[in-house]
Amino acid sequence: MHRTSLLSTAKIVLILLAGAALLRESHAQQISPVLGLNFAPPRIVVATRPTHLMLIDGPPARVPISGTGLEFVVNTDWTVFYSDERKAWYVLEDGSWLTNSMLSSGDWRRTTELPPDFLTLQVSSDWPKVAAALPPRTVQSPPLPFLISYEPTELVLIDGEAVLAEIPGTDLQYVSNTRNDLFMTGGRYYLLVSGRWFSTKDVKRMWYAVKQLPDEFSRIPKDHPRAHVLASVPGTAAAEKAMAEALKPKTNVIRSDAGGDLEVLLVQGRTFVHLRGHHTRLPRRRIPRWIR
Repeated sequence: MHRTSLLSTAKIVLILLAGAALLRESHAQQISPVLGLNFAPPRIVVATRPTHLMLIDGPPARVPISGTGLEFVVNTDWTVFYSDERKAWYVLEDGSWLTNSMLSSGDWRRTTELPPDFLTLQVSSDWPKVAAALPPRTVQSPPLPFLISYEPTELVLIDGEAVLAEIPGTDLQYVSNTRNDLFMTGGRYYLLVSGRWFSTKDVKRMWYAVKQLPDEFSRIPKDHPRAHVLASVPGTAAAEKAMAEALKPKTNVIRSDAGGDLEVLLVQGRTFVHLRGHHTRLPRRRIPRWIR
């Protein structure tokens, strides 16, 4: 019979209680610096019309495609090519093609004229998305503006000018015409991004990490459309519950044959380093920072 260790169970309970106590101690909403954590805000851009965000992890890493004059950018989620023949960039956007002379924000235009090398990709099984977008189709509507960033960036989309709505029982207002958690109180905007709060007086200027969150946030009604942010408001029951869930041990099972058809694109030469602190003799591929 399998028996659960009472000592192990007690340790888990103590860890959960300690985490909850830590949250209660932070009821004053003071966020103290923690060694090793970066509290600097990402680049935050607020747009009042539909906009594409293309994140590139550092300078574009271009990999030549064998048998063509094309290069493929590997450190972005977008499908981006560079043609050395035409000195132009090509982006696949929702089944149609955009081109520009520079990989930068603005000035992108639709095109149906691609370099002949794309025909090589069309017949290759390695580029199914490209093949599905060939021959290029004509789209009459102008492309959405592009925001291209080489650093971590959060794009806040507002449907036109911000519409502020009152939150009953508080001095808070929230921007009702955005999906983002954007609030205002005391003449400042507050934005919640991945569990972290940032603030500014002007959404077009610099944002700063919040060190002390106003008490008003803890008074958001539980049935309010923005009540989910309570999980990120220190001292609230929702935040304590979120902490308890985060502290629960979680396990995942991965089959030994999982990823058998995974193809890894190596941009640099093969360099391996041994794992430290692990009971294994298997080397690990040293991967460039922007691929991790």
